[in-house]
Amino acid sequence: MHFVNLAHGSLYAVGAYFAASLAAVGGYWLVFPRAGCGRRVGMLLYSGLIKRMRKSGPMAQVLVTFGLIFALLDLTRIFWGDLALGIAVPDIFQGRTALLGVEYPTYRLFIIVLGFAVLAALGFVLRRTQIGAMIRAGSITT
Repeated sequence: MHFVNLAHGSLYAVGAYFAASLAAVGGYWLVFPRAGCGRRVGMLLYSGLIKRMRKSGPMAQVLVTFGLIFALLDLTRIFWGDLALGIAVPDIFQGRTALLGVEYPTYRLFIIVLGFAVLAALGFVLRRTQIGAMIRAGSITT
């Protein structure tokens, strides 16, 4: 996309804190379909700040996004504090599951299966859709 963005990890953290706050109110299953909460913050930042920086050189982009890291870090500390937040594992995923003679936490197995499902969906999109063709065409290096 020809834009140097160093603040993507901070956006991920803001989304995770939003998700943890929603889970504290409505539980795991309220948050699960809304896992990309941070994308709204990213869209606001893009339309308000980053879009203006697209024509600037890479050094200006690095400086702005590096500043965003500090701003988002301070905002998360102001709203959520310095301690890490967690989400309780749903009852359906409590316990352990035996697989090939070894017991694994059921929730971790769910996350592994979910990861493979997302991988398969992304593979399908990249190989079989028009947007996938555009992404592949844009990523070819010579």
